Amino acid sequence: TTDEILAALELINQRPLKIHHQQTAIERFRACSD
Repeated sequence: TTDEILAALELINQRPLKIHHQQTAIERFRACSD
């Protein structure tokens, strides 16, 4: 669900990941939503 995706993105943002990795994760979520 959208809430689950937002929650997952929040966890990703809380971790010291590079911006590129965050963008990749977002793209994967968008691909799954398609």
